[in-house]
Amino acid sequence: MVQKKINSLEDFKGLKMRIGSIAGKVLSEVGVTTVFVHPEEILPALESGVVDAAEFVGPVHDILLGLYKAARYYYTPGWHEPGPTLDIFFNKKAYNDLPRHFQKILDVAAANTNIRTLAAFDAQSGVALDTLVKEHHVDVQVYPEEVMKKMKKISKQVIDEEAKKDPFALKVHEDYRAFQAKTAVWGKMSEKVYWNTMA
Repeated sequence: MVQKKINSLEDFKGLKMRIGSIAGKVLSEVGVTTVFVHPEEILPALESGVVDAAEFVGPVHDILLGLYKAARYYYTPGWHEPGPTLDIFFNKKAYNDLPRHFQKILDVAAANTNIRTLAAFDAQSGVALDTLVKEHHVDVQVYPEEVMKKMKKISKQVIDEEAKKDPFALKVHEDYRAFQAKTAVWGKMSEKVYWNTMA
């Protein structure tokens, strides 16, 4: 959520934003100063001017944190996390030492957690966004096309640079890109066409 409108890339210059990791590195390329603030401190930071904008999780969490009290503008799309996936980590040796049927239980539990959590998030986010707009008068805005194109370009550069810092990260990145290229063919002719014509 942001305290001022973003009409162009120039509006990012000098903005102080609570956002982390790679997205923060991308935004720093367009003049944003990133500030780390714990979730429970985001609202006070917005109110006091420590930050002018904050990214957290989504509408449900933004309501719980009360961010609408200090920031009026809600920007979409979340260019920095277009397809989140939840992870559960296991110690590889401990996992491999388990009998196969126990490994399968962990596999199913991990997959189920991912699917159920994302489904619940999607289901609750529409209701929460409606509440933000109708009850709290939040102004939903779409980033200008110029902003989206620049973020895409910088994101690719930053991710490529980060991946090169570690051989394993580079392998994961290359595997992900290859998988993305294969699956994008179907997405472009199914979901993308649907949303472009039916939305």
